[in-house]
Amino acid sequence: MKKCFVFTFIFALINFAPHIRAMQLDFTIFDPHNNIFSHPSHITWNASTILESQRQDFITSLSTPSSPDCHFLALRCPSWINDQDLVDIAQACPLVHYLDFTDCKKISAKGFLQSLPKFIRLVTLMLNGTNITTLNFHPNTQKTLMYFFANGCEQIQDFLPLIYCESLRTAELYKTNITNAILLHILLDTQVQQLDIVDCPNITTSTIETITKDYSENRSISFSPKYD
Repeated sequence: MKKCFVFTFIFALINFAPHIRAMQLDFTIFDPHNNIFSHPSHITWNASTILESQRQDFITSLSTPSSPDCHFLALRCPSWINDQDLVDIAQACPLVHYLDFTDCKKISAKGFLQSLPKFIRLVTLMLNGTNITTLNFHPNTQKTLMYFFANGCEQIQDFLPLIYCESLRTAELYKTNITNAILLHILLDTQVQQLDIVDCPNITTSTIETITKDYSENRSISFSPKYD
């Protein structure tokens, strides 16, 4: 009985081993010693824990030959990232797919205006809590951008560029000043499936009623009750 069990176990292990190796390729491994993620198919960086004293090392590391192939770049919350850092990062990693600037308060509106167009293959862009005022995308990003997050970005003056993002699937615009007209254009002209417009003061009751009636089918839309 034991021999039969051992044989069965070994047979199953041999047959399942390729699947184990395949599953391992799906994991991104974080190395806490140098703040770099490693993955067989691409390079990813997490700068959220990098200190200001490590700024130059981080920027220098991004200038290595492999950095243009970086797909994932998380710059969430570091207080030291400024306009020049963003320019350097954009030049080093123009092909990044996932970009997270959440709560990077030292990057000015001008810094975003100058640097965002340099990223040409963005799929996910997170600008939550930043000082951005103008959305300025590379023409290619208008084709590739699928997930856009600008929660709490009350200084954005115009969301019009989003209506040209033909692949847009998710737009989280909580507590922004998006207007009724632009919101309806986004619903009409993009493929957005998930939309958050909670606490957006410019969105009126009539627009919410229109959205609920004409645009909510097969979509997830979050909004605040309005009392005009």
